[in-house]
Amino acid sequence: MAGTDSIYMTVNLADSVVSLEISGVTVHTCKITKIRTSKIFRTGDESTISGMFGNPLNIINDYSTIRKEPLMIKTAPRDTSEYRPDIIPDTSYIEPAGYILETDRNVRIFIYQEETATLHDKLSLFRFDLNDRIRSAWKSLKRIIIFRVPEYQPYIKIRVSKSDARILYRALPLNGQIAVYL
Repeated sequence: MAGTDSIYMTVNLADSVVSLEISGVTVHTCKITKIRTSKIFRTGDESTISGMFGNPLNIINDYSTIRKEPLMIKTAPRDTSEYRPDIIPDTSYIEPAGYILETDRNVRIFIYQEETATLHDKLSLFRFDLNDRIRSAWKSLKRIIIFRVPEYQPYIKIRVSKSDARILYRALPLNGQIAVYL
């Protein structure tokens, strides 16, 4: 990943740190406040886990409560006398930050904000989680109907601060890469 010029994310579960890097240079680091992982990562075979995380994970899909690129509409001034600096508050911080990154090796990485101060935040994250569970159940049911075994999708759930969650999600490219260290 260090050979590419794209931004990528490294998740270090041993040190409880998530970093954004470009060409091997760390540009943003944040502390993980809470970690939950699938049981396979704690009790699984070392060779299986090292095979799974030996190469970077490629993001193939994501689901989020926030927009990837916030939209701001600005009217350009006709000349310098009409220019006024922006003093409008940023309204993109209303919705809580939570997202799921699905990778090419069926590992799902859930990143949620730590702060859930209001009832609206809790309900929004609950609905987001419920929709994900319904989507996963529907995928499994479709596989059962055609007599296939449902896919096992191990997960990593982490909590970071609200601002860091937004920075991480918006900085990653659409088909970005993630390196996970256990």
